[in-house]
Amino acid sequence: MKKRVLAWILLAGFVLLILNIVVFQIFLMQSIAVYAVIAVWFIFTNKPLPSNKIIKTGENTTGDVQEADNENPDEAESSQENEDNSEE
Repeated sequence: MKKRVLAWILLAGFVLLILNIVVFQIFLMQSIAVYAVIAVWFIFTNKPLPSNKIIKTGENTTGDVQEADNENPDEAESSQENEDNSEE
């Protein structure tokens, strides 16, 4: 719970920092320096996703892409069979 509260506080501070740079422009050089430090820190501490966390696409092994709006995979197969029959 403490991490969540700290994250919200940091997010609010970052939004206020961006707002100060764009609108108010009080202590502009110091604000830009703080923003640059945060950006560099984020770049160097952000870890890439492990391969098992990568989101899979709708592609199957044959290279065909299934329709994403069908919730039932059986419907996708039957509609694909209907399309194949209509082509003949």
